Parts: sequence; C-alpha cells; structure tokens
Amino acid sequence: MSARGWAVVTGASSGIGAAFARALDARGYSLVLVARRRERLEELARACKRAEVLTADLEDQADVERVATHALHLGDVELLVNNAGFGSNGAFVALDPARELGQLKLNAVAPFVLAQRLLPAMIGRKAGGIINISSIGAFQPVPYMATYGATKAFLLSWSEALSHELRGSGVRVTCICPGPVATEWAGIAGVPQALAQAPHTISPDALVRRALAAYDGGRAVFVPGLVNWLTAFFAKIFPRVVIRAVAGRLYAPRAQKALNPRS
Repeated sequence: MSARGWAVVTGASSGIGAAFARALDARGYSLVLVARRRERLEELARACKRAEVLTADLEDQADVERVATHALHLGDVELLVNNAGFGSNGAFVALDPARELGQLKLNAVAPFVLAQRLLPAMIGRKAGGIINISSIGAFQPVPYMATYGATKAFLLSWSEALSHELRGSGVRVTCICPGPVATEWAGIAGVPQALAQAPHTISPDALVRRALAAYDGGRAVFVPGLVNWLTAFFAKIFPRVVIRAVAGRLYAPRAQKALNPRS
C-alpha cells in the first residue's frame, strides 16, 4: 500500500481512538496519537509503522493549540479524527461544575479549534478530511446527560454544515453517530449498567470499519446499526416532549441518587 500523509487521532489511548489508529496504520497513514495517558500511547505507537506520541489534555486551550501547531508543522495532515470526549450521568445541578465545563471544552471546543486550524491547509491542497465522533444522543435532548447530549448535537450540526460548505473543495467532513460501543466510556460516564451492556453494543474495531467506509463514500452523517438508525429516525418524528420523557426515564436512576445521596 502506498504511503499516505499524516492522520491526527485524538483520544487515541483506548477504545475507538486506538481502533482508528490501528485501522489508519493499516491504510498506510503516519499517525499523531493524542491523549493524556502517555504509556498507553507509546504502547500503541510501537505497534504502528510510523507514529508520533503527543501527550495533551484537550480540555486545556494551550494544549489544543500545541497539538494544532505540531500538526501544521508536519505539513501534510490528510485526516483529523476528533474522537476524544467523555460523558457524565446525573442531574445537571448535582454534577461537578468544573467537570461539566471540561466536558464542553473537550467534546466541542477542541474539535472546533483543531478543525479551524487544520482546514485551511487541507483546502489549499484540495485534499483531506475530518471525522467527528458524535453520538446517537445528538438527535435528541438527553436529560441527566444534558451537557454530553448538547456537545454531541453541536458536533452533528456543525459537521453537516461544514460538509456542505466544503463541497467541491476536495475536503470531506463525516460525522459518526454511534450507539453503545464496548469501551471505557460507560464506566467513566456512570450510565446505568443496562444501557452500557445493550444487545446492539458493537466493538470499537467494528465501528471504525463502518466509519471509514462512510468517510470513503463521502457521507456527511453516518449512524451505524439498525437500532441506532431507528432511534435517530423516531427522534425526528415523535414530539419532543415524548423524546425527552423516554430519554429521561432511561438515564434517571443514577440522577436520582445524585439528588438524594442518602437515599
């Protein structure tokens, strides 16, 4: 396989990000692996043909700028995978304000800044693209995961708009909206166990295979799996009050504990 340019993958230390790194390495990309956990990044880099490790906390604006500057100095970044992110389950007023703000910065602001910095060079070369990892939660409000749902909705809307604006430029933007994936995400977010182990949960490698096929095909938005597609479809046709109520019931149990910690 012929060598390709660089791919920047955020949140590459585990889960979906690590799966993207392996898949893109197999496609001949050189990799910039970005995350906080250096040991995991170095282990992954050793398994790749050509990979650089860049330890960064993308909740920190200075680190985001450092990643963007490093990528620009490489000169031929062909692909940016905005994968880093996390969720938090609970009533908004009961959650840690600093953590919620950090979630907003990581899930939405960091992808925005990285794209803003890297897109002009891609457009100048008339080649390249961005893959943004959103969520099935982008299609409806998510009570008890209000910040997470809102950041993913931002990614979806923003990605679709960019995809339209970049038509004919040689640069693609694809937004991936998965449902449950077998990663560390659910444990970190603290979602109910039943949701974390849903029957339609897929592996990170399976998701990435489908995501790259969607990107290759020029899809602006891709929702993998029939159950997830139906969820997105019904979110469009059912009244919002119904959608809010259903989502609220799904995610409420942990929130009630947060509001009544001694119960």
